[in-house]
Amino acid sequence: MGGPQVVVQEEIAIVIMGFLPCIFYVLWVRYSELTTREPFDKVLIVFAIGATVSTGLALVLEIIGQEVVEIYAAATKALPGGTFLVGIVVLAPVIEEFTKALPVLAIRDRPFFSEIEDGLVYGAAAGFGFAATENVMYFFVSWKEASLGLGKVAGLASIAVLVIVRSLGSASLHGATGAISGSGISTQKMLGGWWVSRYAMAVIYHALFNFAIFLFAYLGVLSIVALVVACAFGLWLFRSILYEIRILDRAGSP
Repeated sequence: MGGPQVVVQEEIAIVIMGFLPCIFYVLWVRYSELTTREPFDKVLIVFAIGATVSTGLALVLEIIGQEVVEIYAAATKALPGGTFLVGIVVLAPVIEEFTKALPVLAIRDRPFFSEIEDGLVYGAAAGFGFAATENVMYFFVSWKEASLGLGKVAGLASIAVLVIVRSLGSASLHGATGAISGSGISTQKMLGGWWVSRYAMAVIYHALFNFAIFLFAYLGVLSIVALVVACAFGLWLFRSILYEIRILDRAGSP
């Protein structure tokens, strides 16, 4: 077994693996704007808020929400065996998309938040910040469980697979849905309307993705199909956001 220094190095490596892909995604989003890019420091601040405030608040609300669902199910004999599904397909999307929208709501009246695509960029930054912290939490759990049960080599292998899956699927999904809610906020500011309609769209996309992941856990040999579909869906949604940013940027949105 390694000493404390080795353990610290491993933990630092896990944090880097969790954050690096998400930072790459954020840079990709920011540089998708060709004319008036958002200030780099502002984008990083929103990313940091998504990684801390949004994630922490979502964690607390999801724990409370899951407890309420469990109590209701026990009292009414409803949802036999379905409380977990409700948690990942209903509670998680509703709560997480709301907390990811909070950093964008906090800056919507600032002078630099002046174009519709700004909501896409800052919403994506908050979403990828959220995804980065979530990555680290999942990676730590996987590392500890695999290391205890199968050894460090197996732990490293499981982490590698998880990094790929979460980078391609979950991270891109969180960034894209955050951008969708963010665009609702910027559209409401520039053109009017109600940003909650775009938030609802983000929740639906998130719920569909989580349902595919749920199927991955229960389909046996067919689970790989659900996993591939989930990852492809997340990437497709992310590419759609990049396309929308470029179109709005070229058109010179208000």
